[in-house]
Amino acid sequence: METGTDFVRPVIIEKRIIWKKELPICLLLSIIFGVYVTSASEKMNNRQDYRSEMVQMERDILHGRPFTIGGITIRMVPWQNRVMFPALLELCIRLGIFTANGWYLLLRFSTCILMFAVFWFLLRADAGAELKIAGAGMLYLAYGFVITFVSRYSMSFEFPEAMFMAIFIAAALRRKFLLLFIVCIVASANRESSAFAGVYWFFLYGLDELRKVNRRKINLAGLFPAFREVGYAALISICSYGSALLLRYVFGGKQAIGSRTQAITVLVNYNAVKDLIRHPTPLSWLGLILCLTVPCAMWIYSNREYLIPAHRNLLLAACVTAAISSVFGSVPEPRTYIPAIIPMIFVAVWLEARCNALRSTRSLAPG
Repeated sequence: METGTDFVRPVIIEKRIIWKKELPICLLLSIIFGVYVTSASEKMNNRQDYRSEMVQMERDILHGRPFTIGGITIRMVPWQNRVMFPALLELCIRLGIFTANGWYLLLRFSTCILMFAVFWFLLRADAGAELKIAGAGMLYLAYGFVITFVSRYSMSFEFPEAMFMAIFIAAALRRKFLLLFIVCIVASANRESSAFAGVYWFFLYGLDELRKVNRRKINLAGLFPAFREVGYAALISICSYGSALLLRYVFGGKQAIGSRTQAITVLVNYNAVKDLIRHPTPLSWLGLILCLTVPCAMWIYSNREYLIPAHRNLLLAACVTAAISSVFGSVPEPRTYIPAIIPMIFVAVWLEARCNALRSTRSLAPG
């Protein structure tokens, strides 16, 4: 299989990256985009008016209590494992200095900056992107996130989720199984979408090994590599989701791992689609999802002749994660598809970088 290492990290690209000089650029761009995205997140739909409500919700999740949104008290069992941000928030509140609302906003801003910084290093080190192309990838990520801010309430897991997806891709491309395993366990404390790490591994390695199997002459020696990679992928996903269930039990008790431990939103999404068909408008949630995905798809299509198996496999993984998210998430909320848009942007940038690198090589070739 042609992996990211084959095409992303040749010697010429490694020599161009001087991390000591690049860190200020990375931080500057991350802060700029962080200010833009966090400001949009907090001000769209008058979200700042509900900040106190969101702070209390985070603290209630950490302590396993029902919380109140819009005057309605509810208990979201599937959110009970999402304790990473609430735990940091609670720690900061106990430190004092700022108000609870001030700490909430500062943590949101910090996680947004960290997300962009991690994405920058992914694009530079694993996609081999030049500075301008990496900046364009960050710009698209900022554009995509602003599209997802459609509800009245901000969700603390959004920025860390995108950051973890970027780390999953980098670890999978480098075949760092242990790193991927550890990070996905940690990420389960942010959101159960950490299980998608196994999906990335399966499509990057397991799928290709299955394709290599000679179905006319099957033998155990030939099946072992396929079983090994599929087993790795399954182990990552199972352990990640198992960690999420364990966290739900620890922070929510037995009732958090009952029949309602994982919401299935097929009926809700069906009604949303039915309403859209009855009242079609380009300003609907479907229009926003198209705005989120179509420009990236067009960017990928414009460089389609440079596609390699790793690109196609990551795009397949993005499609599968989008389909799974549609079953367990709310389709009318574009943030449901954050795990799918991250690999799409990465592939688009990787293709652009590969296209430029190959064109430069051809132009320098003699004759």
